[in-house]
Amino acid sequence: MTILVKSVREKRLIDEIFQLAKENKPCYYLMKDISKFVEDKYGLDTIITHIYRKLSEQHKFYGKDTTRVSPHQLFHSFDIRSRIFNNDEIKEIVDYVNTKYNATNYYKTTCMAHEVIKDGKSFGMHFHCQYLTKD
Repeated sequence: MTILVKSVREKRLIDEIFQLAKENKPCYYLMKDISKFVEDKYGLDTIITHIYRKLSEQHKFYGKDTTRVSPHQLFHSFDIRSRIFNNDEIKEIVDYVNTKYNATNYYKTTCMAHEVIKDGKSFGMHFHCQYLTKD
């Protein structure tokens, strides 16, 4: 099972993986579970593209007036590159994760594949995974 970080923020992402394991161990285990599923089923590595989001980064996505708190700001989520998968594989991954984790998740949906668009510019498709165990 291999979790890769391929980004200009590589060192930051590596640090954040360790921080995620401290802040939200179930979410960290979700990341590892997805990585194992992807490797076993498709023979591919999992590429993490985003974990923690600072408030200043939140403002870049949603504007300076936003009061929306992202699960990324709380170490409740991470993003995975999806462009290496075809549409059927994306659906299989989303279905696997949601079937296994939604019932125990504070958030309604554990995993979704979606495109990020800001100011008409696409930042590409990715998996957004979020997990916090219900109390």
